[in-house]
Amino acid sequence: MDKDKDIKSRINKLIQDSGGNQSEFARTLNLKPSHLSMILSSRDTGISATVLKNFADIGVNLNWLMQGKGEVWQKDLEINSVLQAKITDMTAELAKATAVIEFTERVLKGTQNNK
Repeated sequence: MDKDKDIKSRINKLIQDSGGNQSEFARTLNLKPSHLSMILSSRDTGISATVLKNFADIGVNLNWLMQGKGEVWQKDLEINSVLQAKITDMTAELAKATAVIEFTERVLKGTQNNK
C-alpha cells in the first residue's frame, strides 16, 4: 500500500499546475529537491507535519491537500515571507536590468550622434 498516495497525487497536481518543475517547486517549499522526490516516489515514505506546514506557508489549503475537499489555495492569505523575499529580489534584479538597458541606450545614442 502506497502511504499517503492521494496526498502525493495532489502534490503532483500542484507541481504540474505550477509549471511542472519539481525541483523548483521543492525550493519554493524550502525543501531539497531530492527530499521532495523521495517523498513522492517512495511507497513507504509518508508526508511529515513539517512538510505539510511548508505547504500551508505557501498558501495551500491543507484540507484540500489532505482530504481533497475545498479550494486548492487558502483565501485571504497574506504573502508569506519567502515569497515576499523572492518578489523583493526580482524587483531589485529588474531595477538593475533597467539601469543597464538605459545606460546602453545612452551610450548607443551618443555613439550615433558622434558619427
